[in-house]
Amino acid sequence: MIGKHFSEETIIGYLYHTLTDARREEMDAHLSVCSRCRDLLAAHEVQQKQIDQELKQAIKRAAPEAPVPFAAIAPQLRRGVLRSARWERLVNGLTVATAVSGLILALFSLFPLVQLFWVWELHLAAIDPLPTVASICFGVVMVGQFERRPGISFSYLSASVLTLLLWSGTAVIGLQNILVLRDLFMWFVVLQGNTPQAALQMSPLIVLPAAILWIIVVIGGAEYHWRRIGQRESWRLFALTIVIQLLLLLLPRFLF
Repeated sequence: MIGKHFSEETIIGYLYHTLTDARREEMDAHLSVCSRCRDLLAAHEVQQKQIDQELKQAIKRAAPEAPVPFAAIAPQLRRGVLRSARWERLVNGLTVATAVSGLILALFSLFPLVQLFWVWELHLAAIDPLPTVASICFGVVMVGQFERRPGISFSYLSASVLTLLLWSGTAVIGLQNILVLRDLFMWFVVLQGNTPQAALQMSPLIVLPAAILWIIVVIGGAEYHWRRIGQRESWRLFALTIVIQLLLLLLPRFLF
């Protein structure tokens, strides 16, 4: 074996302990008398050490930094929590204030409602801007609920107050919708060649069914929303109600 040198693959196998015991004994005997193979083995050992050193340095660079004590980051976390809490209170306050404004506008729109039920004033319900503005306020509130980030949520008390405001407001707007339906019915009757007085006398045909439907929706909606305060199903039903009411309020503006 003195005159025959081992291949580079065999020397690498010897270095990484992948050879059989018999093969290693054969190489040990050869290395004891072959300086060329000993030099090649030494060169591979140096190369292996360099690779190991570079690997350790790469692992050290990629390793995460030492953990920061909680006391060092607690003030920063506390400031972030305080900013988030202030922003949450501001958003919730503006939402409730918008709902209150809508309810106030809806209540103010009720003052001429009683006399309009007993006189022929076809255009008053259509041109009164208060119900429309109130519905828009409620719509803004609902858009805010669906656009609300997960980190900003109502407490149960705040959600209950907002639910009560929206339920009351939509109930009041529902009365305005009854008046709009009455106007549309009377307008249709007049188009058929009847007098305004005859149309007024026939208006209970639409007012009474609409009033019954209003009572059912108000009572049923109260039970539905009470059981789902703050839940997405409740906000979704409010949104649907507001859209329908707003469309009814706007419809006469395109017809009259």
